[in-house]
Amino acid sequence: AYRAGEYQQALNSALKKLKLYPTDEAMMSLALRCATKLNDQPTLLLLLGRLYREGSLMTRDDHFLLGRLALASKDYRLAIEVFELLLADAGSQSPKLAGRFSKAKLKEIDGF
Repeated sequence: AYRAGEYQQALNSALKKLKLYPTDEAMMSLALRCATKLNDQPTLLLLLGRLYREGSLMTRDDHFLLGRLALASKDYRLAIEVFELLLADAGSQSPKLAGRFSKAKLKEIDGF
């Protein structure tokens, strides 16, 4: 379904499989790609939040997106937690998160 551009159908299938097999990384990846293509922010928040709680969210961009989605959904506790983690990681001598971070994104987080 994904290759045919039927992202909603592919997302629904991936979410069903994730309910049965919560650790299926391929289905999580597919669900994230579909939710991104569909701009399905509630589903992205759910999936990224789950990865964050599991300690599996590894990139700065994914953390930034999660923080923005949490802020948009008025989950201020999660937004603050994620943004504080990003700022601490960006200022760390040994960062744990992968990826580069623009000064504009850092400024946006710092302004929060």
